[in-house]
Amino acid sequence: MPEETESLALIMDDPDAGNFTHWVVYNISPEESGLAEGLPREQDLPGGLHQGKNSFGTIGYGGPCPPRGPAHHYIFHLYALNGTPDLPATVDQAVLEEEMQGYIIAEGVLVGTYSRR
Repeated sequence: MPEETESLALIMDDPDAGNFTHWVVYNISPEESGLAEGLPREQDLPGGLHQGKNSFGTIGYGGPCPPRGPAHHYIFHLYALNGTPDLPATVDQAVLEEEMQGYIIAEGVLVGTYSRR
């Protein structure tokens, strides 16, 4: 992680479902080594962590549930930011991506697949 990282942001989406957003998390401390399992579906969490709105229309993580057929790709984008964007009260993927411009100093990507039979 770059030394000048002040915060991290995470976006999980499914491009196979029209860029369906499953999770938006931001203001993650660069000192964190992971996120706890079962985070509450609340916007403001302890430690300054914030969650945004997903494509289900709720706050927090919404897991994969593709239709039967070919596997869907679930992409986790982790951004290292050299500042803290000034964000409105309600944040979704588009708002976060727009407001992060100019702050992104590094990005990591992890792709997983999932299908139902």
